[in-house]
Amino acid sequence: MQCPNCKSGLETIDFKGVQVERCPLCGGLWFDDHELHKAQRGEDPFLGFLHVDPWENPEKFKLEQGSRVCPKDGMPLYRATYDGTDITVDICQNEHGLWLDEGEWRAILDWARAHIAQDSFGDYLKHLGEEFAEIFSGHDTPTEELKDIWVVTKLLSYKFLSKAPVIGRLISQLPT
Repeated sequence: MQCPNCKSGLETIDFKGVQVERCPLCGGLWFDDHELHKAQRGEDPFLGFLHVDPWENPEKFKLEQGSRVCPKDGMPLYRATYDGTDITVDICQNEHGLWLDEGEWRAILDWARAHIAQDSFGDYLKHLGEEFAEIFSGHDTPTEELKDIWVVTKLLSYKFLSKAPVIGRLISQLPT
């Protein structure tokens, strides 16, 4: 496969527990379908429930035709901009994968962490409901989906405890 950016050959590497293709010259990364989500979970399990693949939440991305081509099928890649950010990635129109230029991985993680910090109680309850539904309809195994439910529940409890420390202290004093 050729790099969509500089046309050099891609090499396969282990990236956060996922086999992806990397360009040794420009440092870009090619993620096949759903590998970005798996790498995200490998980097930080607390981010695993946030879906950063453009195909999982297409309404959260602005698409425009780009000038690069997919290393899998040679079709044009589309530029997908994350909702409310300046993060733009290149995605295959046939859902073969997506290309991240060097630095875009870190930008996506920073965006996801900021998203978690800004979420309200209601947002976490919504995430919890979505994760329960994904046990039956998600791309991950039921075990991985249950882990996501645990993460959302844990984050919800952290949010609650940080916003209501007096109640948190009372809860922590209860017998277990």
